[in-house]
Amino acid sequence: MKKYCFVLAVFLAAAFACFAQGYKYVDASSGLRVRDSASLSAKKIGVVYDRMKVKVVELGPKVTIDGISSNWVKIIMPLESFKKQTSVTGWVFGGYLSDKLKPFSTAGWTDSDLKIYLSRFLWIYDGFRFMNFEADGKYNFGLMESSLGGVGTFSLSMKDKKIIVKVSYGDDSDEWTDIKTEVYEIVSILEDKLCLKRDGEKLELYPAIFSHDYFYYSLCNSNTSVSASLYLKSYNALFYEWSRDYIVNDLSKKMQFNEVFYKNMSLMGIELE
Repeated sequence: MKKYCFVLAVFLAAAFACFAQGYKYVDASSGLRVRDSASLSAKKIGVVYDRMKVKVVELGPKVTIDGISSNWVKIIMPLESFKKQTSVTGWVFGGYLSDKLKPFSTAGWTDSDLKIYLSRFLWIYDGFRFMNFEADGKYNFGLMESSLGGVGTFSLSMKDKKIIVKVSYGDDSDEWTDIKTEVYEIVSILEDKLCLKRDGEKLELYPAIFSHDYFYYSLCNSNTSVSASLYLKSYNALFYEWSRDYIVNDLSKKMQFNEVFYKNMSLMGIELE
């Protein structure tokens, strides 16, 4: 009996170590709220999105939520850690974390799922034009590092495969057009690419980190300047497997990564080795 208890204790200790020190994937289509302590009543301090890879640093108490029994888990909050240049952590419910990455699929997506998908990143097309969708329905468009653009709102329909934008265009001269309605047909949705069509013209949108050196300049410098939400949320793309593959296999051949780059990646819980 003592031998059995000893073996069980060793097994549980190993399982604890595996969960408490490693990486997990978010398995929650609507995202996973991050809290400042291990409790549903604790303050919400952030969110991590479906299929993101997060670094686990501590295991908390076991609870049952939504009929699922699991532990609270302390994770590194990547964007907050990068912005503050120090490790920032928060708690999530481990029942919506997984050891394995599930296949990407839009089957069963609702309008809410599509809105979350759109609002995760800053989207770029034609190399320098951006479209920015916010979770509250606000929308803005423009040229990177330019005052030219537009602001407005958007609505969508997953069933009809459409995104409807109502926007006024202008610049810093305070001369703005009347509100215009534009309808984008959704051609296809991939995890790292969105294809739209407007008036017969096809647009291919990618997360901004694929096509703009500004983000990598910030990663390679200790004085970061990513406080604006427009740019900060672009780094969400860094926490997906396809982004890691791009950095390791493609970007590393084009850019010289320095010690600051690796320090910032480590701060955000991103492992490249």
